[in-house]
Amino acid sequence: MSELKKAFGLPESIDPSHVFVFRTGEYGVYDYMYKDNFGNYYKYTNAPKDDPSYDPHAGDAILLEDQPSMAASPEFYDPKTMHRLTLAIPADATDVIQNEAYSPDDPERIWHTMYTSAKGDSRYVYVETDVIENFDLWATHLLRLTDSTLTPYRKYVASLFLSENVKDRIVAAILILADQGMLEPNDLVQLTVGDVEYIDKTIKVLGRKLVPDPELLDFFLSITVGRNKNESLFLIKTAYGERPIGVRHIYSILKFLKVNSHALLSWHVSQAYTRIMARLVANKVPFEDAEVQAFAEIAGMLSSVSDVSTLVSGVVRTTVEDNYAIALSEAHAKEDTNEESEGEVRPPSWATWPTSITYAASDNFGALLVFSGLSSKTPEELEFSRWLHAIPLHDAVVGGKELKLNDAAKTGETEESGEAAGEDEGEDEGAPTEGVAEPNAGAETEEGAAQAPDTQHGAGGGGVNVG
Repeated sequence: MSELKKAFGLPESIDPSHVFVFRTGEYGVYDYMYKDNFGNYYKYTNAPKDDPSYDPHAGDAILLEDQPSMAASPEFYDPKTMHRLTLAIPADATDVIQNEAYSPDDPERIWHTMYTSAKGDSRYVYVETDVIENFDLWATHLLRLTDSTLTPYRKYVASLFLSENVKDRIVAAILILADQGMLEPNDLVQLTVGDVEYIDKTIKVLGRKLVPDPELLDFFLSITVGRNKNESLFLIKTAYGERPIGVRHIYSILKFLKVNSHALLSWHVSQAYTRIMARLVANKVPFEDAEVQAFAEIAGMLSSVSDVSTLVSGVVRTTVEDNYAIALSEAHAKEDTNEESEGEVRPPSWATWPTSITYAASDNFGALLVFSGLSSKTPEELEFSRWLHAIPLHDAVVGGKELKLNDAAKTGETEESGEAAGEDEGEDEGAPTEGVAEPNAGAETEEGAAQAPDTQHGAGGGGVNVG
């Protein structure tokens, strides 16, 4: 075994400076987290043999390759403390400011470095261990990683759906519904034929209304028509006959694509929340009433009786609440001065508001449009993506508006420069990202971020099932 590992360039044994800490993942698809002497986390394929978390079917513990090491990627490490950072500072970065008052225990001083990117955006860098061990930071960080991997995810799924292999198309259909249909994969693999209802060109899955494109609709018809309603919907051929597709198989693919299904659902719900709130503030609805209406619309969209507010990112709600009163006063001022054109609802004017460019007087979230060939973000999703990467992670801890003023006082950054960062149009593939990138990855691109290690966090993933 030692010679085999040498041949493939793999570590022959667990690094003696790495100590096993915990196992993370779900449905039998796990990462095993170790810590080094500097407090940095590393992912392995198994726990030590003498640990209760050891999986006898997973083989010897092997260090996963797609993690920056001190030797191969020193740009990801603080040269003084040897702490691994969430982001390597690009060579073309300007105004690099290291936080001399850094403190992992103070939510206002937890950031490590701040710099200005080539696009003029302000970016914060954190110690990776702080992000992993602070749930508020981790939740927002995970949302950003999900955003960064969404385009590669969709490209892979769209390509897979074109396969002539039925199993490939089934996997693609499940991943499409997990994304655009906002359904959890563990619910999808348990569907029966009777769980799918057809109403004209609309289908209902677990009570949720979806409007698929013709190709996806034809596929669902092909696997449901003429079958027993009690049979499993997604059957694949095996050596032992037809069997339902396994949940572990789907989650192993999600791990390969570096997408957390719970974070993907939260990303979609958070984006829908900002769209609804933007529409309501433009219609001059008070914040308290607007939130109630927004959550009611989202619950209707998800066909859920659960508390959907828990699915909205904390940093999203904080920023919306901090800025809503400003937008409301602007909307009233425009009405008083007759600046609004007839038949048009204008959007809020501040840069940190995460919404689409064009605003309709109403949004119909009654049915979700689902496309089998979708391989990129929509314009509304791009707006949300740019905003999500522009704000500091620690806004989720202490509240956006106050913190930005505090940081501006400490670093000399002005509110004008922060607003300019939010107005950068950019491209989907160029959306700035944060995360643990693979060695030699320093570029702020979606493709680079897509190579980051998997981000399933906690044995249960921390998600809320609304399916």
